Formats: sequence, C-alpha cells, structure tokens
Amino acid sequence: MEPLAEENAKLKEAMKLMEKNIQRAQHEKDLAESNARDLEYQKGALSKQLKTISKQLERTSEQMRSISEQLGRTSEQLKSVFN
Repeated sequence: MEPLAEENAKLKEAMKLMEKNIQRAQHEKDLAESNARDLEYQKGALSKQLKTISKQLERTSEQMRSISEQLGRTSEQLKSVFN
C-alpha cells in the first residue's frame, strides 16, 4: 500500500505544479493582451499626432511659398527702383 500512497503524493505534487504553470501562462497571456491593447491605443494616438503635424507642415510650406513669392516681387520692385 505504501508505494501507492507515495505515487499518489507524487501525482498530487505534479498536479499542483501544472496548476501553477497554467496560472502563470494565463497571467502572461493577460499581460500580452494588455500590452497589445496599449500598443494599439498608442498607435492611434501617434497616428493622430502625425496627421496634425503633417497638416501644420503643409500650412507652413504654403506660408513659406507665399513669403517667397512676396520676396520675389519685392526684389523685382527694388531692382526697378535702382535701375
């Protein structure tokens, strides 16, 4: 009877270890899912920022073109005054 009790104790210990491993794996899975959600949120936020910055750069570029054209006209006016 003793070998059966010893075998039963070993099986119980193995079951406990398996349960711990399952809990650890579930925790790691939950953590990975949470990280994936966080990354998806950050991706959305960064995408919005990128769109905003892109629009700002486009407006700045348009302003610079306008200023360049004004400078060109002013340059032409100055040339005509000095000639």
